[in-house]
Amino acid sequence: MQQWNRAELGKLAGKYIQGKATEAEKQLLQEWYNAFDDVTVNVPADSEAEEMLTEARMLFRLQQTIEAEKYKPAPRRIPAWLKYSAAALLLGGVGLSIFWLTRPQPQPLTAAGKTPLHKPTIVPGGNKAVLTLDDGSTVILDSVANGTVTMQGHTRIVKNKNGQLTYDLSAAPNTGQVSYNTITTPRGGQYQVILPDGSKVWLNAASSLRFPTAFTAKSREVSLKGEAYFDITRNAAQPFQVQVNDMKVNVLGTQFNIMAYEEESQAKTTLVQGSVDISTAGGTQPKLLKPGQQARLSKGGNLHVVNDADVDEALAWINGRFYFNDTDLGTLMRQIARWYNIEVVYEGAVPPEKFSGEIPRNSNVEEVLKILKLSNIHFTVNGNVLTIKP
Repeated sequence: MQQWNRAELGKLAGKYIQGKATEAEKQLLQEWYNAFDDVTVNVPADSEAEEMLTEARMLFRLQQTIEAEKYKPAPRRIPAWLKYSAAALLLGGVGLSIFWLTRPQPQPLTAAGKTPLHKPTIVPGGNKAVLTLDDGSTVILDSVANGTVTMQGHTRIVKNKNGQLTYDLSAAPNTGQVSYNTITTPRGGQYQVILPDGSKVWLNAASSLRFPTAFTAKSREVSLKGEAYFDITRNAAQPFQVQVNDMKVNVLGTQFNIMAYEEESQAKTTLVQGSVDISTAGGTQPKLLKPGQQARLSKGGNLHVVNDADVDEALAWINGRFYFNDTDLGTLMRQIARWYNIEVVYEGAVPPEKFSGEIPRNSNVEEVLKILKLSNIHFTVNGNVLTIKP
């Protein structure tokens, strides 16, 4: 391995973060970064190589833009830590990995003389969903052409030019009869639906939303499993309600995110704009959220509010990113598994490392695996199964 001058690399890294590095200097940093592509790297603690790996985690930040600009519902705050200087970025605690990924065309990770770490079938997720109609018939939305998908009574269900599912009620008489549809995303899928009242819902991977084809009752009620971002059309005479397991979110018109996967220890409702009221089936005192707050409901039924929630972390997926803030490995890998449709297996206890940083959701899986490797996490990949070893 080439010998790198630490002081010189520090100067180059500072210029790179400030956007002042020349192409030759960028190439030099890239060669340094690539020097750790060998998956057999296993260095003792406190060694020179380990220190350099730590620096590698800390000095690279995201510059890649997300192509799907339409899949961004609202401006996101710039995390304060992105404004820090290169020197500040070198501060880290035990077991904490900080990473930024920048390479637009990463190459497969390989060990010397060995095949790539994964099969090219592991790709990022995309717009995939299945629509289940009231009669039980289904429509695969990612394969159907734009235009009218089907007629359900007098309601025309349309896939518009942006790939969103919409409901045209212009020819629907008010008969009082209500049909229900369910839109479901698989692992490795996401989708957007515009509800009959004009409200917009973005579904994350492995999620489903059940809703009526027309809102004719005193309240607009939908049911969610998994994760979704809501941008609700205001109607004070007909409040909007989201039922999530034992939690109900009551709104008039607002923007918020609900994460309620069964495999997670808490269901989280994060408010971006407006106000929402959170209640539970267990009779817990309802909680009123203000923008920037997050309600957390534990499996045991404990509901509490975090006043200064990390909104950037909660909304990262809708902005086309993974964003981790002192996140444990188990939580990180569950997000990765849902989006890349892989199975994660642990041999022994889950390693205690925690992670902060961000990755574009359209990154190749090699870049995600490099994070593990730079953090000295040992693993193997066999097909779509990633095994993390002690």
